[in-house]
Amino acid sequence: MAAPLFADIDLTHLSEELNSVHTLANPASNENISHFQLSERDLLNSLIRSGDQQLSVNPAPGTEFVDSDDLWDSLSSLLPDRSTQTGDEILASSNDESDVFGSSLYNALFFSIVNGFAGLEGLPAGSLIGTLKSVPNIRERLSRYICSQPPPFGRSLIDNLFRAAVEALDEDAVMITFHIADNLPEVLRYGIDQSIACKAFDGDRMYTPIMFATKFRHVGIVRALLDRGYGLERTFGDHKDEDHDEECGLLDIALRQNENFETLDITLIDLIVENGAHVRPRHVLTAARWGEVELTKRLLSFTGRSEHHAFFGYEDGRISDPPPPGAGVFYHLVKFPNDDAFEIFVTIFHLCEDFACQQCPKGAQTMLEDIIFHATVKGNHQLVHFLLRHVPEDFSALSAAVRNGDRSMIDLMLGRGSSVTEPVRQMNESLGRFRVDEADVIPTTPLAEAIRSQDEHLVEELEALGALDSLKDHLHFVAAIYATAEAAIEKNHTKLAVVLINAGSEIDPDSDTNNPLLEALKRRNRVVANRILEVATPPFSFSSRASILEAAVRWGDTSIIKDLVLMGCCVGGGPLALAVELGGVHLVQLLLEHGTPLGDTALLSACKKGDEAMIRLLLGHGASPGDGSALLWSKDNNPRAFNTLVESFMKSYLRCDEYLGGIALISAIETDAHELVDVILTVNLEAAKAFTTHRGMDRTALGVAISHQDGSNFYAVDQLLRRGIGVNSIVQRPSRRVDAEIIGTENCSYGHYHFANGYPKILSSLSTALLAAIGTKNEKLVDFLIEHGADINQPARRGVRYTPLQYACVVGRFKIIAGLVEHGADIKAPPAENGGGTALQFAAISGRIKIAQFLLARGADPNEPSAPMNGRTALEGAAEHGRLDMIKLLFETAKGAFTQESLMRANLLARDRGHAGCSSFLALLSNRLEGYRAIM
Repeated sequence: MAAPLFADIDLTHLSEELNSVHTLANPASNENISHFQLSERDLLNSLIRSGDQQLSVNPAPGTEFVDSDDLWDSLSSLLPDRSTQTGDEILASSNDESDVFGSSLYNALFFSIVNGFAGLEGLPAGSLIGTLKSVPNIRERLSRYICSQPPPFGRSLIDNLFRAAVEALDEDAVMITFHIADNLPEVLRYGIDQSIACKAFDGDRMYTPIMFATKFRHVGIVRALLDRGYGLERTFGDHKDEDHDEECGLLDIALRQNENFETLDITLIDLIVENGAHVRPRHVLTAARWGEVELTKRLLSFTGRSEHHAFFGYEDGRISDPPPPGAGVFYHLVKFPNDDAFEIFVTIFHLCEDFACQQCPKGAQTMLEDIIFHATVKGNHQLVHFLLRHVPEDFSALSAAVRNGDRSMIDLMLGRGSSVTEPVRQMNESLGRFRVDEADVIPTTPLAEAIRSQDEHLVEELEALGALDSLKDHLHFVAAIYATAEAAIEKNHTKLAVVLINAGSEIDPDSDTNNPLLEALKRRNRVVANRILEVATPPFSFSSRASILEAAVRWGDTSIIKDLVLMGCCVGGGPLALAVELGGVHLVQLLLEHGTPLGDTALLSACKKGDEAMIRLLLGHGASPGDGSALLWSKDNNPRAFNTLVESFMKSYLRCDEYLGGIALISAIETDAHELVDVILTVNLEAAKAFTTHRGMDRTALGVAISHQDGSNFYAVDQLLRRGIGVNSIVQRPSRRVDAEIIGTENCSYGHYHFANGYPKILSSLSTALLAAIGTKNEKLVDFLIEHGADINQPARRGVRYTPLQYACVVGRFKIIAGLVEHGADIKAPPAENGGGTALQFAAISGRIKIAQFLLARGADPNEPSAPMNGRTALEGAAEHGRLDMIKLLFETAKGAFTQESLMRANLLARDRGHAGCSSFLALLSNRLEGYRAIM
């Protein structure tokens, strides 16, 4: 018989060391450790509150409420049934002989921690920390618990506690974890793994601990980890090349490179740079983009000369398309205070000179011309003079100089031979960029800018230099018209505007901003607006029509509104909804009579205003009484409006439209309007069969009734089944319009095993009524559907990814699983071809030992093959998710009947997901597999 797996550990020596570690961990080791401050119910509620606090810092999309009963049920399904234990010391459980807390709930929690936080999918890992820190003598107890475990289990526990401390952003807890790890008996001492996976709930990405602490800007934890040798550039998992603007290192994350702006933590950035982070051009770009002047200078000082090309758009000696990370920095630098901008530009050009390059400015002429324009507008004389040396002598920025109004800048440009008839430039002020003949920005010329400035002497000067001759050109004329309209409307120079409009060029009011017609309407200048409408050529661009009509509606000029509608501006529902909101029945009538679309919000606006006449007017012109938002709001807030909508249903609507009838039925179900449910089903049963987008999924009425209040209200379910809606019909399917903020996915490579904030959801599959009911975790509803004929062995095929039992194992509700098996559910049903899993494989992934034992005792095979595509065996799934005790259980049941290849695959999955304890355990099993088989 081969030696036990842990035979090389001197247990006598270990026992002696255990006594000393208690004092090291906590000097107050003689206190009564059986006393707890919290009851188990209070402890569960404490965990939930702590989880809410964690989510306020690290928010999860689509957060769902977790109650204490549900949490305890989830945890209790983890614990093994001791009556089935073999007593074999070879694969001792993480819960064997380790009741150092005197509480089954604490034992369940630590069992969960050892097993990759199994059973706590609804809570962030960090939610455990605050609760555990309140336990008396926690260091001693943790030390005793860890020392009571076989090494892989102890390692998993300390690693996962560390992960939880980091995710909680609790520096004190991080240091406690280090202290415990450092003071374990020598035979059990090992470093905490740097590759632990920490989860940020704002996306699918996983982070190493130091990356996570950097993301959430905790300087203390970052410093502590750097002091312990954690690497700066180490990343978790597979990410794109760091040379292509990806968050691959700590500096990228600290600079919030790919996120919305928040004030940067300069102390954190300095700490990372001082510890040797490689500063790249993309980092300088990010600092400049955030407007951090001093930080930009500091980062630039760390940038290597050889990388200066990126600032000019070069890569590998040529202009790059797309541009390399760092290109575009000039457009942000020019917005800095003038002296700072000049200093940084000179520094970058000196990098080019020091590298003996001198090719970059020649290849970046267009960009430099853009920058000169913007610098001229800002009046940055030093920078303009400096950059003019690097562009052709005939380059002109006169329009920018006129915009600035600085006479010396104007003279500078005129002195360079700038022509008053220079090409029309398009100025986008929000980006600070200038282009020639580019759409959706403001056209400008020197004359146009002079008109904008309303400097009559400057206008006359430019006219004397031949500016009026340029008006024969269409683009020059349009630029002048824009400027004139702005000036005329602002200063009420109506005659001037009309004169220029009458000069004879076609007006095309197609932009939402700086649009002469839009500006005239906003300022209620009837003369200019009417004149532009006379010479404009419809149709206007789609993007501008609604804005123009909405401006007219706000004004309330009915004659202009009529003209705009006739000219094709009646697009979208915005103008009508605005008219309803403003309360003008006559105006609404006018828009409706001229074909303005009803849109999605007009009826709801009328209901909110409580305007009965407006509601009936809209209904009379085709507004749908099945408007779900209007029904839902009115049901709770305006009973009179609700009755009006119901009355409209009963009179004429329900038999006409299956889809919209479905919307009304769903609204009735969700508002518990039982009478309305009965009315709709009586008049239009087909409405119950329609699929409607509902909370990120396409659902039928039965699907909505099942999901509503987690199936606690059986009324609608019962009525639908009584009226012949099939109990085995598809009630839910993926929507093409799934909102990623409503439904998120667990970042795991296991096919279609998806979670929304920890709760399993059927995202990429069809769902029967029974599957949807199982997802609610409502045992009574599941039994109700089975009693009404639901197929408990519906196969996982043709778009249905799970059998009912398989999905129940994903959900993890033991009573539902036991009930399905009692009714004859097939434990060995094959998985779906793509991304499916057997009942045991899903149980193994979840880490719920009690469920796995239940299945194994009834014939489930630990070596069941995985799905042909994107599948995992039970062993692989357990390893990938850090379920150590599940691996132990599978080995015990299979009597070691796993191949070396399967062990290697499982080990690789564990290692790639940062589960060092699992990886070392599997390596140990692999090394001693033959000895284990001999023992078994």
